[in-house]
Amino acid sequence: MSTEDNKALVRRYQEAHNSNNLAALDDIVAPNLISHSGIPGLPGGLEGGKMVHMMFMSAFPDGHVTIEDLVAEGDKVVERFTFSGTNQGSFMGAPPTGKHITASGMSIFRIADGKIVEHWGENDTMGVMQQLGFIPAPAHTCCSQAHESHGPDYNMYVPVFSVKELQGVIAIVDVVDATIIANSHPEEAAKTRRKARSNRFIQQHSGDLGTTGGCFNVAI
Repeated sequence: MSTEDNKALVRRYQEAHNSNNLAALDDIVAPNLISHSGIPGLPGGLEGGKMVHMMFMSAFPDGHVTIEDLVAEGDKVVERFTFSGTNQGSFMGAPPTGKHITASGMSIFRIADGKIVEHWGENDTMGVMQQLGFIPAPAHTCCSQAHESHGPDYNMYVPVFSVKELQGVIAIVDVVDATIIANSHPEEAAKTRRKARSNRFIQQHSGDLGTTGGCFNVAI
């Protein structure tokens, strides 16, 4: 198959999901699909993929995926997409909120013999949980405002998120309290710098959570 054929297959894949026509997936996805972002406890392959879709449609009956970009090379297709929907059913064990959400994500599909045989996915899980009100949104504090209030020699640390557990689309996070450390407290400043260093590493390697931590002004 050509790269254009592969992209057309991914479009058919999303159309089957958007129209809730799971039977059409039998001609698009290999039954032994390898998914690197499946939910633990569910069957593997195409069967497990269909179950994930049904879980999301139960929580977001009007859910819809819009393909923003498709890039193909060799046997792989990269998709950037936007998911939108209204939470009208139980999600992650919580009652429906009635809130409308919009979240971005990325997928990589590997195609062989005319079917999708492998999948990797990254989703803005944290953004979804914030929009649903499951966790608080981070405070947005401008560093320049802090410098005006406390002087240019202050180091500011705004809320950042650390990952405790990530299971497919389910993430449990802790909110690290915002701390403003004056230079007159070097021991506490050193501790917070270490914390910022660790959380910054987590941010760089947890794009699936859509982590945002405001602005950093750290001298590490």
